[in-house]
Amino acid sequence: MKYTYGKNEILEPVDRDAYIYRLTSSYDKLGTVVKERRFHKSLIVYDSGVRQSQLLQKIEKSYQEAGIQYLLFPEINEEPCFRTINDGYNHCLMTNCDSVLAIGGKAAVDTGKGINILRFNGGNIEKYTDPMTRRNTGSGLFCLCRFEGDDNTRLLTLNVWNNDRKQRYCVDCYCNYDIKAD
Repeated sequence: MKYTYGKNEILEPVDRDAYIYRLTSSYDKLGTVVKERRFHKSLIVYDSGVRQSQLLQKIEKSYQEAGIQYLLFPEINEEPCFRTINDGYNHCLMTNCDSVLAIGGKAAVDTGKGINILRFNGGNIEKYTDPMTRRNTGSGLFCLCRFEGDDNTRLLTLNVWNNDRKQRYCVDCYCNYDIKAD
């Protein structure tokens, strides 16, 4: 499905099976897209580069104009550990967020993906380091990524460290992405 606003197409499908979309124009309509998908409150996960580039302010303005509530999760600047993802999920749960917007590099996006896994499955992310653990998939994850290489493949997994950062795990996070952009 393609989304259009007036004469401007702003989303195009990238991967039909994963429901990944690429944003093809400015971010000023992102709040409208979130609203049209019937979400009401987003947890925004971002990194320092996003804040420095003024992108976060543009997205906040778009959300405000669309009437979408949002909360900012502290800047993520390193690959997440179990605690970071679990804390993000608890924050999302306690504040009744029904979507996650992950913006930035791999660390912020991995954190958002982990939070979204827990939104639909509960528990702690440690449980999902076992590839045999069954999980539900769900929508409500919007990823605006900036990393090199085959980012469609990178969106389907996340790297997470144990809390003492001595062991890194790769978690399959195949889920329904609502927006993917670079």
